[in-house]
Amino acid sequence: MSNTFLNDLQNNCKYTARATLFEEIDKNLNGGIKNGLYVVGAVSRLGKTTLVQQIADNIASQGHKVIIFSVEQSRFELVSKALSRITYINKPRRCKDAQQYYGTRTARRGNKASY
Repeated sequence: MSNTFLNDLQNNCKYTARATLFEEIDKNLNGGIKNGLYVVGAVSRLGKTTLVQQIADNIASQGHKVIIFSVEQSRFELVSKALSRITYINKPRRCKDAQQYYGTRTARRGNKASY
């Protein structure tokens, strides 16, 4: 092995792991992820981007810099997904459940009911 690789290996050991705040992931990665480039791949619609964004948010909330590149989604889609996740309030999404959640206080405005 070249001395350059050994030096890089020793320098890499100085970086502490960044906790993802996902218990199983941190456990399997010996405390979290280290500085570097990570590529996440799988078939479409499995939640890769959502998971990576949640991990990035968790690492950023600890005061670390994070950058994400996505081949499949535009900046608008990434920002929309992040805002939706961050501002999500645990309220029902179906109309029937919404009526039970909010009660019967509905006021009609044109053809739309507001709760």
